[in-house]
Amino acid sequence: STNQDKAEDNPELEAAMGFPLFNDGPPEGKLGWLLNVNATLVDDRDAGRPVAAVNCYFQCQDGTGFKAQIPFAPYFYVITRPGREGDVEGYLRRKHAAAVRDCSVVSMEDLDLKNHLAGIRRRLLKVTFWTTQGLGEVRRDLLPAARKARARDAREGVDSAGGVGGPSLFGGGGGGGGNNNNNAGGAQDDDGEGACDDDDDDGPSTSAAARNGGGSFGGGRAGNGGGRSDARARVADALSSVLDVREHDVPYATRFMIDTAARCGHWFRVRARGGTTTMERRADLLARADVRVCAFDIETTKLPLQFPNAEFDQIFMISYMIDGRGYLITNREVVSADCADFEYTPKSEFRGPFTVFNERDEAALLRKWFAHVRELKPAVFVTYNGDWFDFPFIANRARFHGLSIEEEIGFKPPAAKVDFGSSSNGGDSANAPAAVASMDPSSPLYGPGEWLSRTAVHLDCLHW
Repeated sequence: STNQDKAEDNPELEAAMGFPLFNDGPPEGKLGWLLNVNATLVDDRDAGRPVAAVNCYFQCQDGTGFKAQIPFAPYFYVITRPGREGDVEGYLRRKHAAAVRDCSVVSMEDLDLKNHLAGIRRRLLKVTFWTTQGLGEVRRDLLPAARKARARDAREGVDSAGGVGGPSLFGGGGGGGGNNNNNAGGAQDDDGEGACDDDDDDGPSTSAAARNGGGSFGGGRAGNGGGRSDARARVADALSSVLDVREHDVPYATRFMIDTAARCGHWFRVRARGGTTTMERRADLLARADVRVCAFDIETTKLPLQFPNAEFDQIFMISYMIDGRGYLITNREVVSADCADFEYTPKSEFRGPFTVFNERDEAALLRKWFAHVRELKPAVFVTYNGDWFDFPFIANRARFHGLSIEEEIGFKPPAAKVDFGSSSNGGDSANAPAAVASMDPSSPLYGPGEWLSRTAVHLDCLHW
């Protein structure tokens, strides 16, 4: 998502759920067991602007928790025509100056190269960004250009993906890509770069003079359009040099965990001093933290032979267990009499004492559950089909009563359209029922999908 770094943190709620922000402390820092990570924005005093960062939620050995924010620059790689990395970098720095943080040329293995087993490495342009929103902006610019360049190469019989090999990968050699017999000997400029003879569909090929900022574009245009024609020519030339964008679709939090070797379920020493927060893994600590788990289920009304409908059906029971103690909340608008505390112990090793809260109606039931969750502060929620039923049903019924599940306990609906498919219409998805999962309050219903919390972990035992 291009807006996954949108500032959605709610410090008051996160503190209420047991994860106050840790941004300054003693030199020894804090020891925490990493539970969850997600994206955020933090203010960088040196840069004078918001930058992408990762929220890391930890549980301490004494059962308390805290949150740390680790700045981390998102990035992707751009494959260009050999020797054209500088042209593409110049374009990005001019066109997307507010989004691009840095550019550098790196050498990496590329399995698309036909001779990669011989040790040949690909030169790529690594582009880092201030925020993931900036990454999305540049990605939307480069991906169509890369598709167009590859399509043009395919029409001309040029193997731009894997046929470009040999010395041309290392900056001095070939022109606009090798041909099918791996001959990378295109025409060269005086400075050793390949002349760009693209014959792009959008206009005539650009000259080396236009690429270097001077001269005319397309011959007869020298006196008609002036510098603007040259600028357009340089832009077209730079974009025609983009062949592919790699690793642009790696989720930001996943990118952070890959590059830093951070993993949930490990202990870390977290230090925060002077606005700088760091985390270092304690590989010597192997015992897992004793996290608080909430397993819950709901019961709803429904019409005969119908599936429950959150538009008009009600929740009349929520049962849940936390740390071996059971709780039941009833909706007395539906349940005919008060329920007393009871014990359900199917096996001696699984004792089940239950405390019952009898609430006057559905709104009171929901408020009681939200308040109790905030009081007990579970770090893990366990459901069975909760992604597709329990969470969306609770969220919709809460909204019906003027409540927000996100503001109450930090869970947010998935922002995606979910197509259920159809087995009765020959797989015609156009006529299949669908639910729209949306964060827009005007959306008729929150739908199914992966329901996530800013702080806690959700394990749906049916949908892995």
